[in-house]
Amino acid sequence: MIVTLLTDYGHEDDFVGVIHGVIAGVAPEARVIDLTHGIPRYGVRRGALVLARALPYLPVGVHLAVVDPRWAPSAARWPCAPPRRAACSWAPTTAC
Repeated sequence: MIVTLLTDYGHEDDFVGVIHGVIAGVAPEARVIDLTHGIPRYGVRRGALVLARALPYLPVGVHLAVVDPRWAPSAARWPCAPPRRAACSWAPTTAC
């Protein structure tokens, strides 16, 4: 199984490593590919564009994109035109 990651987390803290650890715990056979963790904060459109450009070159798998939308009703929706073998979903989250 392939899992790709695209985030706005950067490389200054442990977030990316924790994601790798959770994936390894849930699916030890998974191969994780880091697309980028350098999407600008609140750069939802940039993240969508980077993901759309990358998807045609990636194998079928799980493609995880996490970018903070600076939650607001107008930011709750972002356009995504996935390639034929990809799915796009919006899953707003809140921190506890």
